[in-house]
Amino acid sequence: MQLLLKDYPTFTLYESIAKEVTFGSTTFLMLPWLCKDNEKENFEIISKTKADIVMGHLEVKGFEMMKGMPCNDGIDMNVFKNFESVYSGHFHHPSRYQNIEYLGAPYEMTWSDYLGSRGFHVFDTETREMTKIENPYRMFYKIDYDDTDMTVDDVANFDTSPYKDTYIKVIVKNRTNAYIYDMFMNRLNDEGAADIKAVDDALNLESAGVEEILDETKDTTEILHNYIDSLETTADKGMIKRTVDELYNEALNIG
Repeated sequence: MQLLLKDYPTFTLYESIAKEVTFGSTTFLMLPWLCKDNEKENFEIISKTKADIVMGHLEVKGFEMMKGMPCNDGIDMNVFKNFESVYSGHFHHPSRYQNIEYLGAPYEMTWSDYLGSRGFHVFDTETREMTKIENPYRMFYKIDYDDTDMTVDDVANFDTSPYKDTYIKVIVKNRTNAYIYDMFMNRLNDEGAADIKAVDDALNLESAGVEEILDETKDTTEILHNYIDSLETTADKGMIKRTVDELYNEALNIG
């Protein structure tokens, strides 16, 4: 962030040590990412500050990292029990428990964010109300395909405009007409979709289990996390997942 924003006077970075700042009638504790190098000093500041609101990029135990996947490690939420509200980034899925709220990512970044609530927030320093501005744009779509009763006119009139520059999974329920199917896929491609994947969902339960089929529609990180959960090991699975996530994100950024 320093490399990106250091030349812009309108941005202030809180990189290692927490700092109290006051806007209007509200005092905030701006809390940087906590790590072994700075956590002792910052926990001491947290215990002594008179700030009303904490703003941070936290990893709080018990909150959902992704839908249905809670964080099993991290900071105990009781550390923040004396604050009016704590607002955090980091986990993409918005959630709230007691006085701690994960605001969620401003836009979809991976398939794990599919159909989640996304947007940015405005905090009123006088009323201390947090208002969410919903992001109307989506990056990921799933389309159920069934051409049993589909005609060429149906495909020709199908509105593909929302799918430009997006990532699409076409869940194929029934594919009985190769011409109509190719026409449908070509229309999505011609619209300029960034990526299109067809997932066969014929539900042939005699040759494959339901979970195996459903896994085909999951995000890569979900599949990796589910595999880690299935391992019989005494190792810290939370730590393994974080390491795998870091490697996966690093791989995505290569090139």
